[in-house]
Amino acid sequence: MLVGLGLAESTPGSLILVLQTLRTRPMDQTILFLCPHNAAKSVMAAAYYQRLAGQHGLELHVTSAGTEPGPVISPVAELLRKEGFGVANYRPRGVSREELAAAFRVISMGCDVSDLSP
Repeated sequence: MLVGLGLAESTPGSLILVLQTLRTRPMDQTILFLCPHNAAKSVMAAAYYQRLAGQHGLELHVTSAGTEPGPVISPVAELLRKEGFGVANYRPRGVSREELAAAFRVISMGCDVSDLSP
């Protein structure tokens, strides 16, 4: 975990650690998932993490973005829709420096945010 930036490696153990940490903090925390194109990995991770947090009684704002957003979400969106996630109108978007600075945790999956870091 890069403490200064609030970045965590995307491993199942680190995601569970973030959930455990959030149990003792105020519920107005934002978890930001990043992948290069914000078209598959980060969208899926945010959707499942939001569901997992809800199952544990945590009211979090979970979102996703990309460092080089693609034009459209990948076909994985159909799988998410079949599992009850509301991603029908989702469009990939880029992350801002302000968003990185404001997030409680940033979980990066295959992208470098060093040139975006505050």
